[in-house]
Amino acid sequence: MCQLRPHVTVLMLIVVASFASSETVNGKSPFSVKRDSDGIWFYEGDNPIYFYQVIHEATANGTHRRANYIHPLIDLDGNIITEDFPADHLHHRGIFWAWHQVRVNGENIGDNWECKDFNWHVVDPLVTKRTKTVDLLVNVTWSSSLLLDDDRNPVPIIHEQTRIRLHTARSMYRLLDFQIQLQAIQSNVSIGGSEDDKGYGGFSPRLRMPADPVFIGPSGSVEPQRTAVAAGPWIDIVGRFGSDDQSSGVTIITHPDNPGYPEPWILRKSGSMQNAMFPGRHAVPLGKGDEGFTLRYRLVTHRGATDTALLNRLARQFAK
Repeated sequence: MCQLRPHVTVLMLIVVASFASSETVNGKSPFSVKRDSDGIWFYEGDNPIYFYQVIHEATANGTHRRANYIHPLIDLDGNIITEDFPADHLHHRGIFWAWHQVRVNGENIGDNWECKDFNWHVVDPLVTKRTKTVDLLVNVTWSSSLLLDDDRNPVPIIHEQTRIRLHTARSMYRLLDFQIQLQAIQSNVSIGGSEDDKGYGGFSPRLRMPADPVFIGPSGSVEPQRTAVAAGPWIDIVGRFGSDDQSSGVTIITHPDNPGYPEPWILRKSGSMQNAMFPGRHAVPLGKGDEGFTLRYRLVTHRGATDTALLNRLARQFAK
């Protein structure tokens, strides 16, 4: 368990307990994992692919501690393609899913997006290795230092169960699938994005953007705007992510069972995340049990320019 620095206030506390990962193997697997006090590395053969952050230390001034996200993510050519603690938005963090509005009885309780007054309690990550995939299953309890019980302990607000599935690499692409289930623990819980006209919130890769990114959807070129754009069920971001002149890309595919599908997109050429926006600026109720949300996304890291036929096929496969 990570120890808090003395200057980190209780309002910035992220509780991470019971970090004891278990593992099962079904058949011979090309994957391996390495654990440390901050999280779990996933390898295919000798190649590191991603690190799941159970917890990360704060910035130098003791702010923006965070948990429950991926960084770094590494592409097929060994390039780190995500960012953590970027100077323009210190709260952005690799591949993350977060919302500005987490409300209980209509009152906003902390800011899950900005890592402010918010706690993530990650319990017993489970790794399951198979011949062609490796799964990470995590259970996470969300709470806030602004909602305490009679003993001054944070009250559990939301239960999250997330499954991240890494597939074996193909010659030109690799798949990483996410299933994020959110269920209310308290009554009258709702979540929402930013309360301005952008409405951003939800599944958000913070990529180490190339200098010349091109955005392409199923119908062709997409131009990022200040507010959300309708681009269809997937968006591909192509450019020179490595140090050479070779183009490569990252695709975000949304699942047709997602509420709000196909989600609008907040897209940025530099200095920000890429966001499959849900639910937008107006908070929506989050029910208990089966009345919660299940959100599914697929990331494709690929070599070369956009192959629309391939991405449409991968989207259809994901939908099944």
